Amino acid sequence: MLPYISRQVENFISSIPPNTNAYLKTAEYLKALLVQPRPVPQWAKWFDYWVIVAAILMLVQGGYLLYLRIRTRRLQIFGMNSLALFKIEISNAGTILSMSYSALTVVDRIFRQFVRAGFQDQSKQLIIFATKFLVLLMWSCVVVGVGLCLLLCLDYDKRILQGSESTAKQNSVRDVMAHELLVGNNAHMAGL
Repeated sequence: MLPYISRQVENFISSIPPNTNAYLKTAEYLKALLVQPRPVPQWAKWFDYWVIVAAILMLVQGGYLLYLRIRTRRLQIFGMNSLALFKIEISNAGTILSMSYSALTVVDRIFRQFVRAGFQDQSKQLIIFATKFLVLLMWSCVVVGVGLCLLLCLDYDKRILQGSESTAKQNSVRDVMAHELLVGNNAHMAGL
């Protein structure tokens, strides 16, 4: 227990008359003490409102970006490149994941306001909280995967610039595929 709560409980227990059931009175006191909502500083409430506004702004910006992609017929999340490798359009996937994360953040912060007001059922908030971090986990996997591919791509380009064409031909197939996956052209593969 927190120190101030334990002091309150100790003071209550010491004030119980000896002819009453101390366990029952303590249980009732603890229930009343733990059920009541804790006061939150004013800055924390305002911070929640600012987070809601920022998440709504991110949601609107992502929606506008997707609207422009649909309008120009460039909305493609998954695809295949010229080597028949699976390719992810990072900007579109990132936009969709950012929009879903911001929508879940808005719902989570609204549920948090209900909890602070004394609403006891937190099961929906926990589901939203877990779903929000599953979206965050998916987004981090995409970012790490792209980072590894970019690292391979930069290493491949560096070896091509430093060596001759014969050195480039000796590069592994994995580096060529990673480069092709990211760059999307196969002009450098004509000699292979």
